[in-house]
Amino acid sequence: DELKAGIADFYDKSSGIWLDVWGDDMHHGYYPTPTFNDHKAAQLLMIENSLRWAYGIEKGGIFNASARIESPFQFVDVGCGVG
Repeated sequence: DELKAGIADFYDKSSGIWLDVWGDDMHHGYYPTPTFNDHKAAQLLMIENSLRWAYGIEKGGIFNASARIESPFQFVDVGCGVG
């Protein structure tokens, strides 16, 4: 209970900062170069690259949601957000 209260307190105190930085969707992204600064595009790239990895698609390949493979890799998307 003390741990849960501490976590809740942290988020209560820091949520305003996260909202200012990331907006309503607190997703991290994939930034292919040090100068890449399109945060929304980086979020989409992170999703696309995660799907490529899960389905064994080589880098640069195009993800095809209708492609059937026997056993994709498994990964956990530990989402976070406000609310």
